[in-house]
Amino acid sequence: MSQSKNEIKYQAHQGSISAIIFILNEQLKDDSITIKAVLDHGKLQILCEADRGEILDQSSLVEKIKTILNEIAPSNFNKVIINSRITKQQQSLWLEEIGKDRENNLLWDQEITIKKPNILQKLFLKYQYSQKPEVKNKEILQDLAKEKVKSKKKLNKNFPWKLTFLISLGLLIIGGGSWFLFRFFQNFQPSQTSQIPETSPSPKLPTIPPPPDQTNIDPFYEAVTLANSAYGEGIKATNKNQWLEIANKWKKASELMKEVKADHPRFQEAQERIESYQKNSDIALYKANQY
Repeated sequence: MSQSKNEIKYQAHQGSISAIIFILNEQLKDDSITIKAVLDHGKLQILCEADRGEILDQSSLVEKIKTILNEIAPSNFNKVIINSRITKQQQSLWLEEIGKDRENNLLWDQEITIKKPNILQKLFLKYQYSQKPEVKNKEILQDLAKEKVKSKKKLNKNFPWKLTFLISLGLLIIGGGSWFLFRFFQNFQPSQTSQIPETSPSPKLPTIPPPPDQTNIDPFYEAVTLANSAYGEGIKATNKNQWLEIANKWKKASELMKEVKADHPRFQEAQERIESYQKNSDIALYKANQY
């Protein structure tokens, strides 16, 4: 096939009506059939004309035209209406003419659907119809690159909201964990020793508040420091004397809490710890008496 015909076939593939008409006439000239065509509302209207009606056999002619169009694989339509009539004098507005009276102006008409080419077929056709090898390869690579970009865009279409979701989830987890740890350590005070297991005079390790001004000894701070010491010793105590010493420290801590003044910022907490520390002292005495 010459290069000029390759060009025409590629133009037909791109949707050129004049190129499609040329190819159809070339393919059907041995059958003495003349083809006219026009694109109307997204459908290709084809008019087949011959001197005698028997030449325009509907079944065979429709099949031939369908085969030719599927080989061309036009990219801008896939619906085709094939009309046929006995040859008349040249009419530029033939579609309008047959539209006014189809029954009397046509032998028959039939609508067909041709296959739309997929991306691989498009690339093959472009390769087949291009004029020069270097042009073929360049255009194919360009098309492949375009398809790759489209695929990548489609794949990453929902990526921004996924990233936002993951970041939000991470911040939520971090925030929740920080709040939990804050609440946990905030409540991890010696005042929470009202329920004491038998193996220890205090269930939780008290938290030591910041050291007070050394020029003015804070009884609350002294009491907590003493309570911490009693708690630590209670974990390791193994004899009566040790438990008596522990009981004495809890009692002293309770008495120090009684000395906290009403204007102290932790006065209310001190009042609650008076009873708690005294209970710990009683428990230590009870354990001492077990020996």
